[in-house]
Amino acid sequence: MNSNERRVSAYQRQQLQWQTERENHRRKEGQRAALYQRALQASVPAMELVLNDHLMDIDWPQETSLSFELSADGKVLMLDVDLPEIEDFPKTELRLYQRGIGVSVKELSDTALRKLYMAHVHGMGFRLIGEGFACAPSVETVVLSGFTQVTNAATGRMEDKYLYSVKVKREAWVAIQFGNLGQVDPVEALAAFELRRDMTKTRIFRAIEPWDAIVAPH
Repeated sequence: MNSNERRVSAYQRQQLQWQTERENHRRKEGQRAALYQRALQASVPAMELVLNDHLMDIDWPQETSLSFELSADGKVLMLDVDLPEIEDFPKTELRLYQRGIGVSVKELSDTALRKLYMAHVHGMGFRLIGEGFACAPSVETVVLSGFTQVTNAATGRMEDKYLYSVKVKREAWVAIQFGNLGQVDPVEALAAFELRRDMTKTRIFRAIEPWDAIVAPH
């Protein structure tokens, strides 16, 4: 086989591989579209798969794990999200010089850091509640609880510390002006629902007991 024949053979192999990958992609997208359509028709198994597909695909700034449970009748969605620890947040911020040439590095004060953390963890909850309602059209109530891990001083074991837990009805959620989200403060927005949160004026979180909705087994 001469060099020209080898190039033709290599091209044909690459073309066949591309066609195979294209067909596989089309098949998977077709299956995904059918799944999302069943979810729109309020199929509980389909909504569970869509929730798993969608929620696990959110690109958070830091690695984030979460779990969910959908009631057998598809009306209640329980969401637990493992929030980042404040210790993992950046302690500095970058600012452009007024003339726009170069940046300065500024150390964040404890107050500024806690304010940043408060906004971030509430923003995560706000996003997840919205995604839950969007992915599961039969859901009437979303119960979302955010927690972090802390060390028990008595045992040395890591334990979950819930920072907030909120119960949101769909009819209350849709009252938010989503066309004006730039003016919506997630901290205040979550406080408008049934919120369990013990946060001091200096934005320090104390542990709370999360909402516990009764979710029927599948």
